[in-house]
Amino acid sequence: MFQLPATSGLLSAWLGPHRDVQRLQLATLLRSVGQGLALVDITLFLKELGWSGGAIGAVLALAGLLRTVLTLFTAELGRLLGAKRCLLLFEGLVLLGAVLAVFFSQQLVLDAAFMLSGLGGGHAGTGGPMAPIERRWLAAYDRKKTGHVYHTNALLSCAGLGAGCLLACLHVVWSGLLPGASGYRPIFLLLVALSAGSLVLLLRLQGGERKVPPPAASQAEPAAGKKANDFALFAGMVLGALIIGGLFALFRRLGWHEVSLYAPIVLFLVLLLIPNLRLLVRRSGASGEAKRTEELKQLVTQLSGVAGGLTSTMTSYWFAVKFEASPGWIGVVMGLSYLAAGGWSYLAPKHAEKIGTVRVVVILHLLAIACLLALPWTTSFWVAALLEIGCTACNLGTRGNRTAMLMEEAPRGKRSLIAKMNYVILRLGAVLWPGAFGKFIDAGRMVAPFYIIGALQLLATYLFAGVYGKGRKPSPM
Repeated sequence: MFQLPATSGLLSAWLGPHRDVQRLQLATLLRSVGQGLALVDITLFLKELGWSGGAIGAVLALAGLLRTVLTLFTAELGRLLGAKRCLLLFEGLVLLGAVLAVFFSQQLVLDAAFMLSGLGGGHAGTGGPMAPIERRWLAAYDRKKTGHVYHTNALLSCAGLGAGCLLACLHVVWSGLLPGASGYRPIFLLLVALSAGSLVLLLRLQGGERKVPPPAASQAEPAAGKKANDFALFAGMVLGALIIGGLFALFRRLGWHEVSLYAPIVLFLVLLLIPNLRLLVRRSGASGEAKRTEELKQLVTQLSGVAGGLTSTMTSYWFAVKFEASPGWIGVVMGLSYLAAGGWSYLAPKHAEKIGTVRVVVILHLLAIACLLALPWTTSFWVAALLEIGCTACNLGTRGNRTAMLMEEAPRGKRSLIAKMNYVILRLGAVLWPGAFGKFIDAGRMVAPFYIIGALQLLATYLFAGVYGKGRKPSPM
């Protein structure tokens, strides 16, 4: 059913050089269609059930926190289960969440369903904890460093998200027969079918078995130290979430409503700044400066990915609140946004050959920031729709370029503890952002959240240009 016909040689060559690559790409497409469905309809489904913006943001934040933990330990899970079993596990969780959403309306059940599956998140189309496993698998078939498989993967991700958002509009077709929240059940049934199809493709992958490292007595002590560091990292992440949540509750209880809105954001910036202050100081010696540059690249790569993904968080809820837009029109806007991003993903490598990869990424991100800053001031739904399409297209259209650059220049060794801390802090801010965004909207602050993200993305773009632009020659991707 899912095997490519022998006559589709051109399509097979475009998807990738091997059957496993083709199956991974098609699984990405099906999963992205499901993500697009969830992005539009889950927030609207919960809103129809009477959930507030803060409650919707909270469940998305908890889902994102769980995805962050799983992503952080994908290397360990891969060694324990093998790459193929990891992919099957994560896709199985998505399927379980979709099934629960079809049959239940109770808050606790839906909380568990969306937290375990991660449905409703993934605005950047990265695939969550599946992404690093898929990247390493695809990298094994990109020995010539052309980056073609990454651009194809980015294009399929964006195209799938766009198709899913457009399919989410089907809700209006049967809304007369299935009013209210029940009208979203068929959408979740479609999501079940898509997830099942992706699961079948993953089952047909060859390889990806568990690789047991050879025993070595000399590695016992470093392994123990690594486990201690990982535990400390996880404990720090949980502690950071508890501190932010505690401060938020305290300020709310004291009646400091304005402070409760901005305090978590200030705390996030402080947590991000503290471990990276040392990167502002140049190090002595060529090796010390090279290590500093590498750490800066890791930070900038993570910051750019997170900032780009945050721009489209809670988009459907914002359109529903400000313009009272129907699910159908919201789905059309988001669908066209991701389809436009897919178009940029296809065109970006061609422009990179002429003016350089870094310059293409910087120009598109600056255009995205301009659209983002203008978005909250619009009073017309159609103007806001065009700005949203431009912002998403320019942000996500560079993902193929950034992934190819990351896989080309990333160090092959294990990430340092500082790099892991940066990842945790950035992802913690990302998973808590939907809740903060919902609180801003509920409080009538329609401008502030967009400018906060705009400032963060401008910082990420400035650092990206400074770190990756130095001495880099334009190279085709």
